[in-house]
Amino acid sequence: MSAATVAAASQAIAAALKEKSVLDSLNVVGLLPHTLSSEEMAKSMKAEHDRWGPLIKRIGFTAES
Repeated sequence: MSAATVAAASQAIAAALKEKSVLDSLNVVGLLPHTLSSEEMAKSMKAEHDRWGPLIKRIGFTAES
């Protein structure tokens, strides 16, 4: 994905998360949003992959499971 697309999406999401109606809708289902930069998100996703990936492979879980 291009840097411009990532930046535009990030700005749109950050703006949406400032809207009371969006926050209220997320709160109804128990979600507490917080924003991350694209670099922070990539780091978080890698950490989750490194944490859960080996277990998922070991138990043989797939999208079709």
